[in-house]
Formats: sequence, structure tokens, C-alpha cells
Amino acid sequence: LAFAKGGAGTAAVCPPKEILEDAIRIGAAGSAADLSIHVSEGTDPVLVDRAQILQVFQNLVINALQAMPPAPHRARVQIRANNIAIADQQVPGLAAGDYVEFEVRDNGSGIKPEHVDRIFDPFFTTRKHGTGLGLAVSYGIVKAHRGAITVASNADPAAGPTGTTFTVRLPRAA
Repeated sequence: LAFAKGGAGTAAVCPPKEILEDAIRIGAAGSAADLSIHVSEGTDPVLVDRAQILQVFQNLVINALQAMPPAPHRARVQIRANNIAIADQQVPGLAAGDYVEFEVRDNGSGIKPEHVDRIFDPFFTTRKHGTGLGLAVSYGIVKAHRGAITVASNADPAAGPTGTTFTVRLPRAA
């Protein structure tokens, strides 16, 4: 519904730490993974539809947990937030300005290179029981909030540690 609606609903000023704590509480319920949040001191709030942005981070946490190899792998998901100034054309699709940058980093299996360009496409999934809507909806929500979401991933253990990092940039609240 959020994807079809195409816009942000009721906006409120929200502290990043509260959003991230709620996303972990809901998205990682019952998980044995090591989850951590680090919000740099002085990180500004964002002006967002709280329910929609919470859905974005829940989707990212759930995806990270589902990407973990089986035990004895020690699953870790690290989330951080900090202020960042973006220069013109530094991030495709973002105007120059002041943003809060969120990173959701996991040490899972990584995304295969041939899938990276399609992960935000509606109905694209590599999971047997997936719908392929979580990342597409997240992309739409972030764009509706004048932000950007990007991904970096390594699925090849020979090329270094495997895992995926999603970076979400949202305008700082005035």
C-alpha cells in the first residue's frame, strides 16, 4: 500500500535512535543475532512519516537476518546514523544539502553481483517464499521522503568479508 500510495503520509520530527531501536525490537524479535545501534552524538532528527520509515528499517533488518548462513556463523547486524552534508551530484538523485545517513550492515552471505541491480525491482526475489516487495516498498518510501537508498555487497569470500550494507539518506529536519 505504501508503494502504491506513492507519497509520505503524516510527517513528524523523529529522532533516528528511536526509529532504529523500534525497528530492531520489531524486526529482530526472537533473533539470536548480535544487533547493535550507534547514533553519533548530535545526530539531527528527520522529518518523516514514522510508520513508513519504521517499515523501511524493519525490512532492512529482516532481510539482513534472513541473509545469514546457518550456525555456527555468528550473525551480526550493525546499524549506525550520523549527520552528513551532501555536495551537488555526490549521490545520484539527491540534491545538495544536509542529511542523516543511516547504514544497516550485516555479515551475511552477500548479494550476488548479478542480482544487485534488480533488488529494488518489485517482485524480484531470490527466496523461495519471498514476495519481492520489501525492498521495492522501502525504495519507494525513501524516495517519497526526498531521500536515497543504496546498496554495497560482497558475496565472494575470496574478495574479503561477505555481507551487505544498505545506506539510507534522509533530509535532516529543519
